[in-house]
Amino acid sequence: MFKVKEEIEKRTDCKVVFLNPKIVLSQKQVETSILHTLRAFKDGTNVSRNMEIEFICYLFGERQIKEAKMKNKIFNETLGIVFLTKEEALSNKENKTIKRILENEGAKIERKFKGDLKEIFNEFKVKKGELERSGFSGKTLKDKTLKFLIEKVALLDILK
Repeated sequence: MFKVKEEIEKRTDCKVVFLNPKIVLSQKQVETSILHTLRAFKDGTNVSRNMEIEFICYLFGERQIKEAKMKNKIFNETLGIVFLTKEEALSNKENKTIKRILENEGAKIERKFKGDLKEIFNEFKVKKGELERSGFSGKTLKDKTLKFLIEKVALLDILK
């Protein structure tokens, strides 16, 4: 997979970030983290010189780079991949190039993250009933958890 990362980064204006997909609940969590990362670099409030590391810190709601990296443990062949650019979206040309490279490697392409709530609770040290007691509302436990994760992303800007 690192060969794929190098090829994509060489042929596009993207940075490739590998993720543990079990602790990424949704695309919204990823998109929110990307927007905060781009804003941090634009405003000069980034904690890392590296856009990929800054993104991981936002994604996992961690100020400490070491802690963010610890949450992003990758153990098996299933990887979540995020492509970062200095713009909010990839160009059509970049999308086509990336898709072709991944297909040539036989990678299965899905556009959704479906994190494992048990894994997320374990990594974020959330205890049973804590979300409700903390005022996170929603129809399902997944809805409440997503609100919690998005709030962690937003809180990083306040804590910097």
